[in-house]
Amino acid sequence: MVNTADALICDTVPQAIQYAVSAHEARALHGMDAIHIGAALACAAEVFVPADALQCEAAKHFGLQVVIL
Repeated sequence: MVNTADALICDTVPQAIQYAVSAHEARALHGMDAIHIGAALACAAEVFVPADALQCEAAKHFGLQVVIL
């Protein structure tokens, strides 16, 4: 279970959408996976917890620090 204090809420600002499009084009991600990466990049998240291996590799590609639970 994740404490909500450990989560980051990010609005879908234009920068998040731009990052999401880049992630989708670079790694052929599912739409929501790309949006999650785009939001993490736009919010300068300290860590990223991926949903699967494809999202994990894409997050690493974009320089996110990946944590697998």
